[in-house]
Amino acid sequence: MVMTSTVVLASTAADSAALDAITQHHAELVGAVGAHSTALLDASGAGNVERASAARRDLVLFCQQELLPHAVAEEGSLYLLARSLPTARMLAEAMIGEHRVLAELVDELAQARSPLMASAAAEALRVLFELHADKENEFILPTLAQEPSVSLAGALVAMHEAFDEIRAAQSGGCGAGCGCAGHGAEGQGCACGAQREVTDPAACACGGHGTDRAHADPVATGTSATCGCGGHDTPGRPVLDARAVPHNIRHATVLGALDAIRPGSGLELIAPHDPLPLLAQIERRDPGVFEVSYLERGPQDWRLAIDRRISA
Repeated sequence: MVMTSTVVLASTAADSAALDAITQHHAELVGAVGAHSTALLDASGAGNVERASAARRDLVLFCQQELLPHAVAEEGSLYLLARSLPTARMLAEAMIGEHRVLAELVDELAQARSPLMASAAAEALRVLFELHADKENEFILPTLAQEPSVSLAGALVAMHEAFDEIRAAQSGGCGAGCGCAGHGAEGQGCACGAQREVTDPAACACGGHGTDRAHADPVATGTSATCGCGGHDTPGRPVLDARAVPHNIRHATVLGALDAIRPGSGLELIAPHDPLPLLAQIERRDPGVFEVSYLERGPQDWRLAIDRRISA
């Protein structure tokens, strides 16, 4: 985990609240990408092709539906403001370039023909996005929050509106395998020609539990009659070491990671103390969804298994 923590004095209370909201959301995205990537690496390392195929699809869909639309929405709001400031212009341009690389990695992940290729793309995606989010939190956001001539709070509203518009347009956008989130390299229409496709396991006629192979994944191989979406697998728990996460974004990072967990699967959490406030927050947010069991109770580290129930 790369993200750091810095105290920032914003020019207004509204900008201070916006700074915190964006930082927390970045932590959730980082947590989710990390959990999805770890699930793919674990499955690939265990030689479980079915589970690796399912984990790859989960990560691609998350990036298409959340990560890339978020990036495009930022460009027309946060980065637009940053580019208007001499002190942040060059960094904002570089960050936009990183968005293009993230999109290329998602496309590479979508087309992966083996668990090894998928794992390599996923790990590169995870590392780049963690570094990207860290730079935005540490440099772009503080610069905007401290600058009286711009409104970070207003940029947040614009970003939410842009994100909603992107998601609404996705159903009629480009192919599911495209890394541009349906809006092309500059948000002006897809340049990929919609020539690639990744199938959502939720669209499978078997509902993730039967023998329909119409949505066969390029990562999946063999002649097994079971569905490639991994509906019956019980994957291992990815490990999230919360000790390495700054305190102010620790809860958001864990919540984001839990959002990436499939029913019947779980997350192993390592914490520097008994995370009772976090567990209470999880239960308030998702009553009855997760089951918690302690694997280790201090005195220095606490290890917990947090499993998403199959039905709640």
